[in-house]
Amino acid sequence: DIMSYFYVVLIMGEHDELTLAEILDAIPIYNDEVEFTKDNIRLKLEELQENGIVISVKEGRNVKYSLSQDIWKNFKDEELEDIY
Repeated sequence: DIMSYFYVVLIMGEHDELTLAEILDAIPIYNDEVEFTKDNIRLKLEELQENGIVISVKEGRNVKYSLSQDIWKNFKDEELEDIY
């Protein structure tokens, strides 16, 4: 379950904005052994929105998601090294 957050943030960090379908299509590029459902990723995106990490914009029938800011910028180098 935690891996879905990881993949969503990883993928979104490499793109300006993506739809849910585009995020799902990109996951196998990083790991073709994991499989997430559309509902699972949608729920993760909603949780990330509630915490201010992701923003969404509705464009017609599509919703585009993007990172709200550089989520790593407030970390010190030592903290980033511990995470890595």
